[in-house]
Amino acid sequence: MVAKIMPSTAKGTVIAPPSKSMAHRLLICAALAKGNSKIFNITASQDILATIDCLTALGAEINFTNDYILVHGIDRTAIKTPVNANCRESGSTLRFMIPIMLLTGTEC
Repeated sequence: MVAKIMPSTAKGTVIAPPSKSMAHRLLICAALAKGNSKIFNITASQDILATIDCLTALGAEINFTNDYILVHGIDRTAIKTPVNANCRESGSTLRFMIPIMLLTGTEC
């Protein structure tokens, strides 16, 4: 086999591996926003599932599809008190959720 290498322009698409740190932030921002948000390229690790559980406890609607996660934002007027949000063993979830819970003005 003979391979001949010639100068050319590289073409294509690269999908960066998902960042757990960015996924937490994207989910929280989407949950705090009004309406629906689509988030692509998130891996459902245990830490991310903990954040989703906490956001769901606050009233966000979060649904997985094959291609993306659909997040319907929290209606802060409809938060049921007390809020029981389990961060599991996720330190990131705990650090992110403390100020979010404080914003609710309800018992958490």
